[in-house]
Amino acid sequence: MPPAPHAAPRRRRAAPAAALALACGAGVGCAAGDTPVLWSGRLVDDPLWVGGIESLEGGSLWARDPSGAQLAEAAPVEGWAGGLALQLDPGSALELVVEASGYTTTVWPTMAPEGDAFWLDGALYPRAAEVLAGLAADHLPGAPLPSAGATAGLWIEPDPTSAWGEGLVEVDIAGAARVDLRLSPTGRWIVAADGVPDVILILNLPPGPVEVRPLPASGATAAISLHLEAGELGMLPRLTP
Repeated sequence: MPPAPHAAPRRRRAAPAAALALACGAGVGCAAGDTPVLWSGRLVDDPLWVGGIESLEGGSLWARDPSGAQLAEAAPVEGWAGGLALQLDPGSALELVVEASGYTTTVWPTMAPEGDAFWLDGALYPRAAEVLAGLAADHLPGAPLPSAGATAGLWIEPDPTSAWGEGLVEVDIAGAARVDLRLSPTGRWIVAADGVPDVILILNLPPGPVEVRPLPASGATAAISLHLEAGELGMLPRLTP
């Protein structure tokens, strides 16, 4: 799994009433005896757009499982301006979906923490529509953007310090053949540098399941599964094999 957003342990305390209302009663899917964990933090603006870490105004956050089923919606934390909290099954695979007006809906695959935690400040944001449009215009002119609402997209940032194997990354897309993102010249993605790329951008994805397999030099692979709806951009930052 990609390392963002990080989960920093937090001391247990009473959760705000607004957040407690989410537990096991509004789509979290808790089984009898399960104890949900509280994951808290704030949303920030796209760092590539604002050039730093700034709070995002008017954004929303919710969690779903890798099949696309909604789990929980973040609730404001009382007494913490901009603070949000989710209650989730501990250690569960999920996707965090960040939405805001003027931004591309951005999906972060990750794991829920094992105990109450804060996500790393600056780790969760929606990708600014202008950032995505600018990169696509420079490298994939004419490609449909996810923000248009008909297709999805995938943004991958491979960690350049990792021991990558030949091919770098494989992606299986529903209804399409596997593509090898290091070797293929078809233009459905771009690489921003020689060697390990800064960014791999895949546009015009059909909505549905996507599987990403980083290729390490050792040859062993582990898949990352996403479910992307039309208009969404999947984010895999600092990806390691």
